[in-house]
Amino acid sequence: MYLVQAAALDPDGSAFGAISGGLVVSYSPEYGLRSTNEALLSDLATLTGGTIEPAAQELFAPLGQRVGQVREISLPLIWLALILLPFDIALRRLFMRPRDIAVMVPRRKVASAPTLNADQRMERLRAARSRAQRAAVERPPQPAAVPVETPAPPSDDPPPPPPPAPAPADSVANLLAAKQRRKR
Repeated sequence: MYLVQAAALDPDGSAFGAISGGLVVSYSPEYGLRSTNEALLSDLATLTGGTIEPAAQELFAPLGQRVGQVREISLPLIWLALILLPFDIALRRLFMRPRDIAVMVPRRKVASAPTLNADQRMERLRAARSRAQRAAVERPPQPAAVPVETPAPPSDDPPPPPPPAPAPADSVANLLAAKQRRKR
């Protein structure tokens, strides 16, 4: 039900006329009373194996169907939460990081390589450096592919400055280039 009231006022603010109106909207048809569709009910009963208007004793009789069992799991979950709570508090209060935990966990010992004295290690490093230098000299670095650029339309802006020239190659750059070639 909707009710509207309107009043007309003169310039002094006193009412010189009023009108009222209302509108009633009925409920949607789904809430209306309908007669029972006996044909539909009997068709549904035959399709589903049911009966029409069963006796009161039949309504609560056991059906003989197998029914699953409900198992309460809230108590075991509460116990689990209570057991894990102190660990959670300890981890948060002690600010333990994964690397701190890794220190506490014992590790299996792996058979280590034979230990070398300082002179042997330096000799191995020098040999590796000379191998890398020879590989860099034998295979000069391959130039990178240059993309083909389409000419840009003329503009009033000055062209951007060219990129800086690469620094002269040194032994570190040669080693890096050799390492990258070896990965390919």
